[in-house]
Amino acid sequence: MNKKLSLSLMLLLLFFSFTNASVQDNESSSPPKKIFTFIPHISAEFLSQKIRWDEESLINPVREEDITRLKSFLLTLSITIKFSESLSVSPFVGYSLSNFDALTFRELPFSVELDTGYKNGLLFGTELRGDFFSLNHFTLSGQGLFHYCLGLNKTWEIPTVNTPGTLEGKPDWMRINIGPILTYKGIQYLYPYAGISFNRVWGKYKASQIVGLLSSEEERKFKSRSVLCAAIGVLYEMTDFFHVTGEVKILPHGGGLDFSFLLKASYIH
Repeated sequence: MNKKLSLSLMLLLLFFSFTNASVQDNESSSPPKKIFTFIPHISAEFLSQKIRWDEESLINPVREEDITRLKSFLLTLSITIKFSESLSVSPFVGYSLSNFDALTFRELPFSVELDTGYKNGLLFGTELRGDFFSLNHFTLSGQGLFHYCLGLNKTWEIPTVNTPGTLEGKPDWMRINIGPILTYKGIQYLYPYAGISFNRVWGKYKASQIVGLLSSEEERKFKSRSVLCAAIGVLYEMTDFFHVTGEVKILPHGGGLDFSFLLKASYIH
């Protein structure tokens, strides 16, 4: 009886040893799970939006010519941090060229109509995205975008006065875009999407003038005329590691339509 019991215990120990070794081999052969996934992107965007300059004082009321257009080229580098398959955040930095058309400053020592031209700027911001649910080949997501454009100072000489003078301009502006996105995933490697969102651009343009002993500053604020945005786009998986996204935004308002175009390349590793 003792021999049979000893033999049974030995067989049982051998079985557990073999099973444990097999499990360890499978665990060592499977790749470790990633807690976070990092996806780098580079994107280029052009936007054109009508803006209205707010009233600053009784001396400087809003006039019809104070409705101008903001045109901006945006080049950004970003990295998407995926916390899961359905939640990600994408901080970014970049470079901007922004043009506000002609702008008049009337509260300086000498009134100036400034042809602002394209101004250099630095771009900072983040994008947050989360999937709500999927049904058949459709996925409903939510997306929020915020960016801040820090304009760099530019100085002009003032040749129209007897005393030498200078004028310095500096724009700063922001954009927020929040809304749902519906993506169709029934086509392999090609994923069209559409969305509608709240979109607002706002900011300020600060002018500083020095002429002899006279110096003054004037700050004019603006906001976009459009607040509603409709977007259509497509994500194309060109290869397993290189994806391209193209997107068009249409922003209607009482005076017409604004728009933006976006092209983004992503490296998947």
